[in-house]
Amino acid sequence: MATTGQFAARILTFGTIAVLTAGVAAMAAYSIAHKLVPTSDPLWEDLRCYLNVPLRQDERCFQKRVVALEEQWKGLVRKGQLELASLQQREQEAARNRDALAKRLAALQEIEDKVTDFSLFTKKSFRGVFDVHTGVSYKSFVRAQEWDRAWCYWNPPARRQATIHIDLGDATPRLGVKWRAISDAELSEAGVSRADIDQAKTLCVWPTSVS
Repeated sequence: MATTGQFAARILTFGTIAVLTAGVAAMAAYSIAHKLVPTSDPLWEDLRCYLNVPLRQDERCFQKRVVALEEQWKGLVRKGQLELASLQQREQEAARNRDALAKRLAALQEIEDKVTDFSLFTKKSFRGVFDVHTGVSYKSFVRAQEWDRAWCYWNPPARRQATIHIDLGDATPRLGVKWRAISDAELSEAGVSRADIDQAKTLCVWPTSVS
């Protein structure tokens, strides 16, 4: 029991000594800092404001906080102004692009108004050299790209120096694809087989609405 009491007393003594030592050290540090840094130095006021230590001149800390908030607000305003300027610049560029596209569309419309038949052709190679052609006639390619007729044909190898033309089929938006019936006599005259015709048909490029 005595040993426990002595141990507790020693701990209390050491604790007291430590507290006093810390206090003396703090006072010494404060005294040294006071001599090295004059009391008029704004460091002391900044430190007091940072630690939120109230004094009679507490309004100075309040003013410092107000100034800091004002600077923060100004920074946000400048950032917002820069972002707004960037957005306005992008809008101006988009407007210029729209104007350029509108002019190009007007030019295409002028060209379309001068023609009576606007058609696009696609060809696919059949056996390396002989092409299968698909034509699509449009009512208006600029405005709505509405087509009214399509057709597909094949030019097999010439015989006796005569060009051979075989119509494979045609299509309309309402009726779809209608393949043409080709007789055996026509196949014999062209020098092709029905299998050749069936393979050529697979290369026709109809509009997507009927393919």
